[in-house]
Amino acid sequence: MSKKTELDKALRNSKVKGFGIYDAEKQLSINPENLSFMWAGKEKETKPLEELILLRALMTLKKIYKDKFGDDSPYDLKLFNKDPAEFMERMIRAVEICTLNHVLQTGEGALNMSPRMSMVKGKRSFIWEP
Repeated sequence: MSKKTELDKALRNSKVKGFGIYDAEKQLSINPENLSFMWAGKEKETKPLEELILLRALMTLKKIYKDKFGDDSPYDLKLFNKDPAEFMERMIRAVEICTLNHVLQTGEGALNMSPRMSMVKGKRSFIWEP
């Protein structure tokens, strides 16, 4: 394939999957879902490697969440009333995704730093209130 086609694949992955990789030396797009990281012994990891590992983890968590729960809000009470254990799993996965988005500065996700905010049960979902 051409260099432009491979670069286009990597850009498409970044938009669709939130993470795209392009090897400029080999001029190939690398599927981030099939990316593996290996190192021998106790070599020091570099920041770019740590960030790549976290980005891949974020992409994997988003895929698991979407496959398992669709686009449902983690605060929705339907699942809470139907299956509390599954609701808790959905909430925990949503927190993991939101936290990683915040740490990696993807433009999505934030941390609720207000000590006055508490989660309360509303009519259709849990909500944050002061």
